[in-house]
Amino acid sequence: MRLEQDCAARISRTGGPTTIACGEVLYITSCGTSDPTRASIPRHLAVNGSIEADQTVRLVLAGDATEELKADVRESLAGLGVPTLRELVAKARDRSVPIHV
Repeated sequence: MRLEQDCAARISRTGGPTTIACGEVLYITSCGTSDPTRASIPRHLAVNGSIEADQTVRLVLAGDATEELKADVRESLAGLGVPTLRELVAKARDRSVPIHV
């Protein structure tokens, strides 16, 4: 019930379509350095998608994704068509995105 009240309080009507800026998104990833693009996509969606849409975001790193916790991996991992892991981690840190391992 509390979630419904929070959502109702955040409904905005600006003369156009009604939008509801509400929700919490949990991104779970288990991909590590073997596929840099796939490893970066959950963070990219979280910080450049969900947060920009005013959603609360959490990240869960499981299995091989925990390799991203190593400083040298964070600094060097770069997927195709997505920002580098270094940039994504910095943006997640700036936005206080919780990361669970």
